[in-house]
This record gives sequence, structure tokens and C-alpha cells, in this order.
Amino acid sequence: MLAAFLCLLFADPISYRLSLADGTRTTARLTLPTTPEGAVLVESDDTRSVFRPYAVSGATATVVGKLSRWEALPTKGGWLLQRPRGGALPLDAPLLTFHDLRLFLGKRIAEQGSKPLRFWQLGYASERPGLDRVDLTPYGTESVSVGGKRVIARRYRASIKLWLNGKTQRSTLYLGPSGELLRADPPFVSAPLRAASLLAKNAEGVLTITYRQPGYSLRAEPTDTGYQIKALVEGHTVAGSVLTDKTGKPLRIENDFPGKPFVGISEPEGLSWTLDAPQISRTVLPDEEDLPLFPAQLFATALWEKAFSTVGVQHSGVLMLLHDGLPDEVTIERLADPAIGLRRYRFTGETFKADLITDGTRLHLLRLADGSQIIASDGEGLLSGVPALTWL
Repeated sequence: MLAAFLCLLFADPISYRLSLADGTRTTARLTLPTTPEGAVLVESDDTRSVFRPYAVSGATATVVGKLSRWEALPTKGGWLLQRPRGGALPLDAPLLTFHDLRLFLGKRIAEQGSKPLRFWQLGYASERPGLDRVDLTPYGTESVSVGGKRVIARRYRASIKLWLNGKTQRSTLYLGPSGELLRADPPFVSAPLRAASLLAKNAEGVLTITYRQPGYSLRAEPTDTGYQIKALVEGHTVAGSVLTDKTGKPLRIENDFPGKPFVGISEPEGLSWTLDAPQISRTVLPDEEDLPLFPAQLFATALWEKAFSTVGVQHSGVLMLLHDGLPDEVTIERLADPAIGLRRYRFTGETFKADLITDGTRLHLLRLADGSQIIASDGEGLLSGVPALTWL
């Protein structure tokens, strides 16, 4: 499987434009395998739609939805659809969390030196964790008042791309004399609070900072390796903590992730995580003649088109989008070819109705009954040249 994914590094992606019925406008990329056993990879900039990043290998029939709420594992005669309970998030830049971001951002910036100031910020806003990309640009200094004291704050312009919906937030960050985050203007997803005091250190080496929100503070107690950071409200510790090294780099993250205990371990190649949640799963056992289809196979069609050798051939299939764990039984029919070198298919299911045009290998145009469209960079002419199917 590792070799299958490595082959993706040497293939050029094909670009697509997605226009979804909910008004979303985004792009996607398809990377075809360089070997028959290789994995197909589809990545979309929009993680809210059902077209999330997916990979599928024709040889092993293993399907991965990197940001999906569900994953599909092959079983005898079918598939086990289940909620992921763990995984890994690759990191090519330093990691930040809600806690250490506030106390040690200045130190983490100093570590970067002359490198571009890019970080990954751990997010907790879905069924599984994700990474928001944070890019910083120095923006001078400014005199600010914190707790009745005036200090010179270092400013940084921040661009935060949210993993959950692909949107970008922009903010100006103000860092205090010890590198603590004093405020973000406007606030962004992990920095809604403003400091009411500067970062303080007592005789035991404990770091504390308080905020304008009544009773809210952060406390970092020294350990053999660095610090353990906890949040407090009215003097009571909030569930969850971050263990860091002496520079503030997170080593272990614990959080009550939407009511479910979450643990993340920072490793050289990325962040491994587990989510101790009640397992939800269901087994899908298609009939022997059914074609099992996943979103990646709507883009890379060679994996199933060999079953449609001539016009008029029909097959039943089971489409598993993985966004809700529910399969959709569909009928797939090959229609008359719209042009030389192109093929056309009609998908008819209870919820999924689509008009698909391919070249026998990959998607050129997909039109759904709800008005959504996926168009390849070389498929624009099909919109006006091939009338859309009508649906009752």
C-alpha cells in the first residue's frame, strides 16, 4: 500500500471545477495511478461537500476518506462502514494548539528564524480533528494597554485557512514582551479572548495569564520536559491539557473532544490521535452483481467502466459517499456516446441521480439532478455541446 501511495508523487493531477447546489464553488484534483495497483487520489478544497479528499486502490479495495466522518474497510462479501477512532495528521510545519498558542507563540516564531512563518493549528470542530494552516507576516509594533500597563506589542498579520470548510480568516495578532498572545483583531477561531494581564511567572516557575472573560485563565506548571498547560474557569480546572517541551512545542494533547476523550501524540512525522468514542458501524453486503462505487471512482472511471462494453448495458451498483454512512443503490446505464472518444452514463438512485461523461478512463463532466456540476479543465465545451438529461 505504501508503494501505491508513493506512485502518486510522480503523477500530474487533473483539475476540476465544482459547482454544488448549496452555492459552494471550489476546485478538486484527480491523480491517476502510474501502475494498475496504484491508488487513485481525489482532493477537494471544500470539505463540507460529499467530495472530500478520498483515495481508493483497485487492487486492495481499501477506501480512505481523509476528512470523512466514515471509513470503509473490506470484509468478506462486502464493506464495514465505521466512524474512525484514530489516525495520523502529517505535519510539514510546527504544530500549535489553543493552549500553547497563547503562551508560547513568540518562542515558536523565534525558532523559525528566517524561515516563512507557517504553522498548523489543531482544530476540534467535527467528528475528527483537523489542521488549520496559519501563515504569519511581521507587521511592526504598537503600544497597547494590558491590565493598566502599557507595553510595546509585536504585531503579525495572520492568514488562517480552516480545514473544516476551506475558508480563510484574517487577523492581526499582538504579542506581549514574553511572546504571549495578548489579542487577535478581529478574533479568529482559536483566539476569541483578550488578555487582561501579561504573562506572569512565580517563584516555583508556574506561568499564568488571565483574560477579560470573567474567571478564565491559563496555567502552565513546569515538568521535567517542559510545561503542562491547563485552562481554569473561576479557579476550577477545565478538562483537557497540553504537555509541551521547554520551548512550548506540544508533545501530548488531551481534550474532551465534543464529549469524547481525545488524545494526540506529537511524533517526528506528524500527530497521531485517538478518539475514545462509542463505535458506530454498519455492514454493507452488496449482491454479487452489484458494483461497489466510492466518490473517487466517479472521477477515475477505468476502475469500473470495463463492465460496460457496449451502449445499452446496465448494471446495479451501491454508491457509498461516506458522509453519512448510508449507501445508495443505483442503476447505471451506458447511453449513446456523445462524441468520438467519449462515453455517457446515467446513474439513477433514490438520492443520487447523475449524468456522467467520460473518456473511458476519467470524468470529463458530471451533472447531478439537483444542479450540482463537476467539470474537468478540458470538459467545458461539453456543457453547451451535450444537452443535460431530464429527471422526473
